[in-house]
Amino acid sequence: MKTFRQLFWKINRWGVRLVLRRKFNVRLHESADPLPKAPYVVISNHANFFDPWIVGHYTTEPIAIMMNEFGFKASAMTRWYLRNVGCFSKKKGQSDAQSVKRAMKSLRAGYTLLVFPEGQASWSGKTQPIYPGIERITKKVKAPLVLYRLRGNFVSKPWWSTGPARKGEITVFRKVISAQEVTERTADELRQEICSFIQHNDVKACADVSFSGTDITAGMEMVLWYCPHCHSRNTLKMDKNTVRCDTCGTEKVFTPNLQIEAPAPKEPRDFYDWYKAQTELVQQDLSAISSTPDRHLIHDSHVSQVKVDYKGRVIMLDTGELDLYGNTLVFSGQDGVQTFPLADLFHPVFQGKNILEFDCNNSDYQFRFTHTALSQWLSYLLYLKGYGDWERTGYIFQQ
Repeated sequence: MKTFRQLFWKINRWGVRLVLRRKFNVRLHESADPLPKAPYVVISNHANFFDPWIVGHYTTEPIAIMMNEFGFKASAMTRWYLRNVGCFSKKKGQSDAQSVKRAMKSLRAGYTLLVFPEGQASWSGKTQPIYPGIERITKKVKAPLVLYRLRGNFVSKPWWSTGPARKGEITVFRKVISAQEVTERTADELRQEICSFIQHNDVKACADVSFSGTDITAGMEMVLWYCPHCHSRNTLKMDKNTVRCDTCGTEKVFTPNLQIEAPAPKEPRDFYDWYKAQTELVQQDLSAISSTPDRHLIHDSHVSQVKVDYKGRVIMLDTGELDLYGNTLVFSGQDGVQTFPLADLFHPVFQGKNILEFDCNNSDYQFRFTHTALSQWLSYLLYLKGYGDWERTGYIFQQ
């Protein structure tokens, strides 16, 4: 089995290097530390579907990759490939004792472990708060820690993009913390080192980097929902490289490196600024919640309650309207009304490109959006659950 896995890894590593070379211009920065002897723990920022291969292909021996369990909801052939290339599942956004055991078992068996501690790809290109815990696993097995920071991966192909990849440059930075240093440092010190090194804002970092490509705004409707010019919501339409507001008629044209051509004064200059303006609006809305906890926040009349089966098929359970209040989330479907108290709602995450998932009273729920941006709903839920504090510390706590 181990021989097969080594052969399978080498074949895929060779094939992926050709794909990366053709699809992206990936280079290892000259300051990169040399890799230690396996096994070791690999950690990286995350924004692109290809990130596991961008950092993983530098390791010549087979690795174990901690991966969102949703990715295993696919065809039998895809599941077979993922298992043999070294992937194992973790419940997204939640503690998962089984995945921790699998991670430690892999390291002790001599396999390098790859983890993206943000838990999900970045919406905006800025590194998100990380899930703590991997630093304790690293200390427990006394393994070296290899940190990567990718520049240009988000601009090249954001995870939400439905258009073609842009060609520019993806620069890979690498820092190695030896096994001895891992042993000598506290878990808190290692966590801070991880946060500090992988912290990155790709849109800002690539402002002056030349990229080429088309259909820049394809898929952006899942992310942008607020017009910074007239302040209307859910009135944006995307076409090729342009975002247009149906209310005021304002058009914004994006360059391939996600900058806005001829930005107006006091309005966003790039994609990150626009996304940030939305999150600031969300936090402003939530500032009044303490005095009016039942305040109505957002509404969507075209929502489907769904379930994704083990083959990745989306099964429709009900259709109806979704309303978020300061203390509850309410789904009014054809089969009745479901009320989710926010005090009992945990782990809001996105799945696929348009599905919101959360846990409430030990059950998982999934809702699919087709008329409003999923990022709007997820932003409100996250900030209601303490995301602002996580941003300030750089890591997620009190889950």
